[in-house]
This record gives sequence, structure tokens and C-alpha cells, in this order.
Amino acid sequence: MAKRQERHETKKTNSAKGAPKKLPKLAKSTKISLSILAVLLALVIAGTVFFFQTYGKEVTAAIDAGEEHAATIQESDFKQHHPTTILDKDGQVIKELKTQERDYLTYDKMDPLVSQALISIEDKRFYEHHGVDTQGLLTVALNAALGRGVRGASTITQQLVKNIYLTPEVSISRKIEEMVMAQALEKKFSKHQILEYYLNNVYFGHGAYGINAAAKVYFGKSINDTSLLEKATLVGITNNPGIFDPTTEKANALKRAKLILEEMNAQGYITKEQYDQAVADDFTAKIHSNALNNQLDNHEVALAVDSATKVLMGQQDFRFQYQFDSKEEEDRYNKEYKTAYNKVYQRILSGGYQISTNIDPALHDQLQGIVSNVMNAW
Repeated sequence: MAKRQERHETKKTNSAKGAPKKLPKLAKSTKISLSILAVLLALVIAGTVFFFQTYGKEVTAAIDAGEEHAATIQESDFKQHHPTTILDKDGQVIKELKTQERDYLTYDKMDPLVSQALISIEDKRFYEHHGVDTQGLLTVALNAALGRGVRGASTITQQLVKNIYLTPEVSISRKIEEMVMAQALEKKFSKHQILEYYLNNVYFGHGAYGINAAAKVYFGKSINDTSLLEKATLVGITNNPGIFDPTTEKANALKRAKLILEEMNAQGYITKEQYDQAVADDFTAKIHSNALNNQLDNHEVALAVDSATKVLMGQQDFRFQYQFDSKEEEDRYNKEYKTAYNKVYQRILSGGYQISTNIDPALHDQLQGIVSNVMNAW
């Protein structure tokens, strides 16, 4: 009996040894985290499939358009040294437009604080990406998926592409075209060249293209002669020349300038001492009219510039629209049209273009003489 019990105990022990061990139960929080992760993964996969089903053809067309435009990129696109001229029917100059002092500054001649201020607020990973920031790309995709439109942080290179080559249309195709061209731009030019081109071509309001021209328009001096606060103020204007105009919206301009200084300090571009001194500083901005000359003094010249603006908008693939399904659609289009028109119009005024017309100055003078004689009686 004792031997039987001993064999039974031995069998139980051996049976226990051979049994698989039970895994510890997952914590409730871990289960929730894994569930959320699985749901997010499923959403990403579903979103990707939906995106390519919905925008596949549009994406392909945009990539092709971007590559086609990228093939034409050249350095002269960013260096417009001669003013815009308007020619008559015989090719003679009627009007030479010089809307500003366009003092082009190369990267090595510009105070490094200027580009550092720009990078700190607009593109912190500028030296790490190749034209398109992956994090920014994910932001664009998320906003599109959530129905918030095609919004997301653009790199400095993308902004340069948009400023020079594209109209400000907001769409999936335009964003992709912009990204393709930005990557091509980074293959052709160095980071320092891209900063140079951007800072010499971005619009600062009041007819000023380029930060050196803007410094003269707002502060009456070269960019290298401005204070750190004034530099930050000028860089801040690029986000929105209307909202951050230091002459009419000083509070907004000052607030953004201090944000830029804070970022510069946090990212190691300036010391705490430099930061403290700059934020305690102040500035006085006013429009120095001697830096501007953008008066179109006759109707023919004004019409020529207006027509050239619309032609250039078309060349930049702006989609003109004349019929609308709703008042909302018409209002949206009018807003986009005004933004695109003003951007191209100001660029023509700033220089670098030649506008050929059928204007006959002799006939114009003859007609003007007749009008003057008739009006004299009144």
C-alpha cells in the first residue's frame, strides 16, 4: 500500500513537471495600449488604401508635373538683377519698373543671425532633411485624412519653390508637385544657396522682396546694420506680411519676434544674455518711401502689367474659374484668385520681366491731345 501511494505521488510529480507553465496575465493597461495600437495600425492601412484609391491618378500627374518643372530650374530664377520693362509695338521701352532697392546679398555677406532666425522658426530640421520633412509630410497626410485640408509645415525649400514657381493653390496635387520640386532643388543647390535664394526673394510687404530691401523699407538701413530684435522682426514678417507688419501691427510683430528669439535661444543660436538684451530692446518702424517707386502712371502700362499678371498665373497652372455651384465656392475662389494675383503682380513689379505690348505711343499721344483739347473747354 505504501509503495502504491509512493508510485502515485511520483506520477503526480512527473505529471506536474511535464505540464506547460501558464503565462502571466497581461495587465489591463497593456491590453488597452495594444488594442489602441492595433486600431491605429488598421486606420493607417485603411487610410493609405483610401488615399491612393481616391488620389492615385492625381498623385501620379502631380509627380510628373513636378519632375517636368524641376528639369527647368536654374540659378537665374532666383537672381533678378534687372528691372521689369514694358515695351511698345516697336520694342522700345515705355516704362521701367523699379519698385525697390533690390540689394542682393550672398549668404557669406549676410549676418548669420538672419538665416539662424529663419531656421529656428520655420524649419528646425533644415540641415537634416532633403527638401521634405517626413514629420511635416505626416502632418499633411493627417490633416487631409481628417478633412482639415492640405495643411502642414512646409520646409524652407518648399516655401522657396512655392514663392518662385507655383501659385498659392491649396490641393493635394499642388502639395506633391511642390515636394517633388523641393527635392530636386536640394540636389542642385547647397543648403546655404537655398537660404540665400529664399532670403533674397521672399515677400515682406510694401513692395519689398528680399530681406535687405525690407530692412531699408521698414528701418532705413541694411539688414546687417539692424539690431537682433529688428532682424527677428523682419524674419517674422515672412509668415504673413499683413498680420506682422511692424508699421501697422507692431504688437503682433513684436510678439512674433520675441517667439523667434526664444526659439533661437532654445536651439543654441544665441546666448541667454543676447536673448535678454534683445527682448528688452524696442524698434521704430516706418515706411521709407525713397526705397519704393511703384507708381503705374498711365492706363496702358497698368493694363499691360494686369494682363501679364494673368498670363503668368496661367503659366504657373492657376485654375481660372468662371462658373460656380454656390456662393461659398465663389467666395473661396475669389480669395484664392486675389492671393495668387497679388503675389504674381508684386513679383512682376519687383523686376526681372520684359512685357511686350502692341501699344503705339504716337497714337496714344494723338488721342491724349484730342481728349485734353475737349476737356479744356470744361
